[in-house]
Amino acid sequence: MKRHHADSMIVQEIRPIIFGIEDSLVSTLGVVVGIAASGAGRRDVLVAGIILVVVEAISMGSGEYISSKSEEQVRTGANDHLPIQNGLVMWVSYMVAGIVPLSPFILFPTSFAIPIAITLCALVIFSVGAWKARISLRKTSPLRSGLEMLFVSVGAGLIGYLLGVIAAQFK
Repeated sequence: MKRHHADSMIVQEIRPIIFGIEDSLVSTLGVVVGIAASGAGRRDVLVAGIILVVVEAISMGSGEYISSKSEEQVRTGANDHLPIQNGLVMWVSYMVAGIVPLSPFILFPTSFAIPIAITLCALVIFSVGAWKARISLRKTSPLRSGLEMLFVSVGAGLIGYLLGVIAAQFK
């Protein structure tokens, strides 16, 4: 009985979970790798990354709350606890996922941290996509779902890195 309750809670919150994790990984990775590729020091990369994660988590949580509340009001006229729950789930998902691209910059010099951060984010994004397929009612291959999420998400990280390389040329 408890397992079924946990499963239904996850299904109810799947959108803000997936959205928060994916957006945090991609946005944070794009920013920290871009700043690092521009030649900024480790401290600057970390400060920018931490500020980004905190501000964006608040923004994403607030946006999820407002959009969920609007949807509930339009759909049912109700104003129940679901929008607050969705906002909190988005905020937590974003904050926790933001640790992944930042952690290599805490532990390693910038030149080593860049490929480690990219690899970690790619693995987590793929894993989240595969997990989504496992809990989905539609029978989707975890491999296909993981690869889809990975390829859809890779663009922003790549753009951040390329912008950092271009910015380094103007020093």
